[in-house]
Amino acid sequence: MTMECLNAKSSAPQILSPRKWRALRTLETVQHMNAHLLGVLASLAKADGGKHPLEIVNRYRDRWLDLDAPMIQRAASNPVLLLNVHFQNEDWWRWAMRGRSGTWRNIRALDAFPAKIAGELMRAALMLAWPTAREDRHASRLLFGMSSAVAQLVGALTAPVIESIASRHSRELRPRWEDLPTFWESLLDAAQSGDDVRLREVHLYSLQVVASELCLFRE
Repeated sequence: MTMECLNAKSSAPQILSPRKWRALRTLETVQHMNAHLLGVLASLAKADGGKHPLEIVNRYRDRWLDLDAPMIQRAASNPVLLLNVHFQNEDWWRWAMRGRSGTWRNIRALDAFPAKIAGELMRAALMLAWPTAREDRHASRLLFGMSSAVAQLVGALTAPVIESIASRHSRELRPRWEDLPTFWESLLDAAQSGDDVRLREVHLYSLQVVASELCLFRE
């Protein structure tokens, strides 16, 4: 242990002065987008009496139908964007930035959203992610679950390229963690229960999953 560490341990603890997180406004916009997404998913559950391509809509249809505006706002307070556009897939982003059409590696997933809604959500997500990745890489990793490599690519985008990607590849937009239905069950249950402790637990779980995913990519 260095002398500096010894001195630091022996000295009285210092209280750090509070500082405003510069990405706070971005977090607020992320939560606003989450509210819009949750409203869309609730509408899909109401409009589609049959089987929807999204399992989280089918499995928890009753919960979606019971959501009201205050519940949506509670669920939307999650600190991570509940949408994902291959934010950990550097190869996909390099492919999409070359203006390619079609699907990456000819892999076609079922559409998560109607085309018009998908386009609107995709543009909004990318227009929010773009300046965040350019100005605050740490915030882009936390709020969007981006790998460092993807954050670098997204930060270097231009408005025309964003429009091209959004118009060509909005079908690639997915709800985050759609393969973790227990996350969505916990989120909806916490929002409907009005239990702040349960809601904070879901928030912490979201951040833990993001950290785990980034570790897998050696972030």
